[in-house]
Amino acid sequence: MELTTKLVKKIQPLILLALLLFIQSNINAQPNFKEVLTESTALHGAGVSAIVVQNGKTLFKGSAGMANIELNIAMQNHHVHRIASITKQFTAAAILLLQEQGKLSVKDTLKKYFPDFPTVGHTVTLEHLLKHTSGLNNYTNSDETMTKRIPLPVTLEEMIDLFSTEPMLFAPNEQFAYSNTGYVLLGAIIEQLSGMSYGDFVKKHIFSKLGMTNSAIGGRQLVSNRAYPYTIEDGQIVNARPIDMQWPHAAGMLLSTVEDLAKWNTALHTNKLLSSESYEQLIRRGELSTATPTHYAMGLGFRPLADQEAIGHYGGINGFATAAMYLPKDKIFVVVLANSDNTNVGLIMEKLFAVALNISLPNPSPADINESTLKTWLGEYTVDENTTRKLYSENGKFFTLREGEQALEAIPTSGSRFYYPNSTSYFDLVSEDGVTKMKMYQNLSRYPSIAVKQN
Repeated sequence: MELTTKLVKKIQPLILLALLLFIQSNINAQPNFKEVLTESTALHGAGVSAIVVQNGKTLFKGSAGMANIELNIAMQNHHVHRIASITKQFTAAAILLLQEQGKLSVKDTLKKYFPDFPTVGHTVTLEHLLKHTSGLNNYTNSDETMTKRIPLPVTLEEMIDLFSTEPMLFAPNEQFAYSNTGYVLLGAIIEQLSGMSYGDFVKKHIFSKLGMTNSAIGGRQLVSNRAYPYTIEDGQIVNARPIDMQWPHAAGMLLSTVEDLAKWNTALHTNKLLSSESYEQLIRRGELSTATPTHYAMGLGFRPLADQEAIGHYGGINGFATAAMYLPKDKIFVVVLANSDNTNVGLIMEKLFAVALNISLPNPSPADINESTLKTWLGEYTVDENTTRKLYSENGKFFTLREGEQALEAIPTSGSRFYYPNSTSYFDLVSEDGVTKMKMYQNLSRYPSIAVKQN
């Protein structure tokens, strides 16, 4: 008995220390993968599916919310989504496969395949179409098309006839302007040269080859485990408006799952589908006539993330939102598919990257600010010699306004940290060397950009 009492007294401090460490670690803990998904679906009930893969190894695979709200069917990873503009990288790969077969060159002109298509005397190439520098109009910018036409059946020929009535916006390579029109034309060229439908070509030369057994072409056919599409109108979740999937065609008509897209990403970036020469073409940025590089290659875009450049694509289509990005340096791939077109899949994706890379994010708990402290913070901050960012308050809220951009609300948390709602961006205000500095953390960067307060 005495020995037991002595032992308890001896280990009691250790137990208390362990308990304190446990409590402290949970106070500072970042959400885990599953929590990121769960919190993203709490508001409306529609579902989200995601996968995180590093160097071929699955770090996380999960889902949350509902694949069908009316039937109370929970979202699972095998549920099939419209992947929207993620389709474009498959189209680009298909074009490069045809080039490897000697059936075309990306330097070919559009006129070679559509002699009557009006280009106002300009030479538009397939490369221009792939890199969104063609100058062709984007048919999805038309309100009439997006409200009245897209629910109705259409043929590819009818779509091309419609495109031919729309004026060019600029000379090729003069600007970057995203154009779904260009990718539909690329799909038509694939059909013309292969003698197959776009869907059959992709199925034969990509899906079947890579074992993407749950991927398909969008349409009215029955698809096993298809997730149901939703949207939010007037604050309520409702069924998404109909769309005939011929309209997005090679710009956005494919269906897939997170697991199949992980297979695709691995194959794409390890030359299991394309030759190394084709792959280099695929990821080579566009360049304007001014020698200015764009942020887009062929069916793939670039964006800063975690102090490097991620490569991938976002997408949105009636009832679905998608995001898929790959970090070449860390060999991490994250894809998020949601069956509500209002879901912020980009934010979910960034949070999943943050978990995978062990990057801390601010705790989004608002805090009051001392009035005297506030006066030393508000004002103009110099970002660089040509740009300033203003921190100001209005009606009890705080905003930052970067020169030439829109004002963004910034919410104060504990200490001197502000975070931006619905994003992973935040900034700290610190006093160093007698001046106030704004240390801005964006795109999961561990290293802040610094702006100095003007006196």
